[in-house]
Amino acid sequence: METQNNPDEMEDIFPEYRPVEKNLEIIATIVRILGIIGAIILFIAGLNLLDGYGADKTWGYSLLIAIIPLLISTEITHGVLRVLVNISDNIRRNNSQH
Repeated sequence: METQNNPDEMEDIFPEYRPVEKNLEIIATIVRILGIIGAIILFIAGLNLLDGYGADKTWGYSLLIAIIPLLISTEITHGVLRVLVNISDNIRRNNSQH
């Protein structure tokens, strides 16, 4: 049966373990936060363009539609970075057992 190690316990096993993984986790969180902030900005700008009288509403719709790929790419990037952290954890764990 495989046991899951707590990240704090891993710091005791590998002193150099957490800096790289923590940096990737921080970058992943920053990417997610910036993506959400960008989506909010696009949403507000899109609604403002749709409210304009006589203005061309295509830009407003385009900005609202652009929210979807922005959030999808943000989540994919966040997920890939988290997977890299997990892969690194598993490689270090396997190397320490052999």
